[in-house]
Amino acid sequence: ADGVITGYGKVNGRDVFAFSQDFTARAGTLGEMHSKKICKVMDLALKTGKPLVGFNDSGGARIQEGVDSLSGYGQIFYRNAIASGVIPQISAIMGPCAGGAVYSPAMTDLVFMVKNTSYMFI
Repeated sequence: ADGVITGYGKVNGRDVFAFSQDFTARAGTLGEMHSKKICKVMDLALKTGKPLVGFNDSGGARIQEGVDSLSGYGQIFYRNAIASGVIPQISAIMGPCAGGAVYSPAMTDLVFMVKNTSYMFI
């Protein structure tokens, strides 16, 4: 398991794409495959013009993967930028998010946080 689940479905009858980081798997840290899965679902949302919802709960970059992890963040941020004003981007901060994990939600249209549980810090 790489700590992220991606997919699509309906919310009140409207198609949406989503990803959810799993803090119980490697602290939800972002590695190469983790970022590729998020980028793929972002690409599908952009291609179809559907909203993207991210459930963020991540310890940041997977340091063990070095530059590949940081490159993954760059790919995600790029997609956040090109999706801005094109599709709705919504973030739900479910727990602590550290380092690079806070920049993508900051670039989205709406950010929701869970009281007394969610934290964003660099």
